[in-house]
Amino acid sequence: MKSKLITGIMLTLLLLSVLVFPFNIQPVEAESAPSVYVDPVISYAGVGEIFSIDVSVADVTSLYGFEFKLGYNMTFLDAIDVLIQPFLNEPTYVLRNEINDESGFVWVAVTSQYPAEPISGNGTLATITFHSTGSGKCVLDLYNTKLSDLRHLLQEV
Repeated sequence: MKSKLITGIMLTLLLLSVLVFPFNIQPVEAESAPSVYVDPVISYAGVGEIFSIDVSVADVTSLYGFEFKLGYNMTFLDAIDVLIQPFLNEPTYVLRNEINDESGFVWVAVTSQYPAEPISGNGTLATITFHSTGSGKCVLDLYNTKLSDLRHLLQEV
């Protein structure tokens, strides 16, 4: 009987200590994950018009190279130019700058080279210009995106 009383008192004291002495809990802020995106998200163009979109990055840390493919519907669009923007630190090497209008994609891969330092932040990687050849809706599909913080050439896939 006496041990049950002691156990009850100990549990009560433990419960009171938890309630009376608050824990020092610090909120943890998650870092933003890097993202690759098309800007603007929505574009409008009439048949025969020319327009451009940017492929940009946000919240990158120590970026040394990038790669992406951008798919589009050849019924409505022809890609006519890819301008790689000077976001990476020089010197850079362009591994891929390809427009494949037969399959409907643009493939871009660029890396910095020694002695360039990696870059962090937000910016535009490339500007792609299209010619609108038909009326309708067309999704620009950004896929196979790679961001590299390694100081070596990106591997082709």
